[in-house]
Amino acid sequence: MQPRHSRYLLDTNVLVAFSKQREPGYSLVTSLLRSGDDVGVCDMIVTEFFAGLRAPERVEWAEFFSILE
Repeated sequence: MQPRHSRYLLDTNVLVAFSKQREPGYSLVTSLLRSGDDVGVCDMIVTEFFAGLRAPERVEWAEFFSILE
């Protein structure tokens, strides 16, 4: 039997908190990424998040989203 893991879908509020290193969002996302569980985000959330970014920030965050489910 394989070890059981969880799947998490992040929302815009959590992503904004993570990006600004605000608690508890920052610690939550960091913990989930380290846990080995599946962490994902849907296209609509990515669109909302990118709408609030400045152009220079987009490359860094595009790389971050590429590692998520």
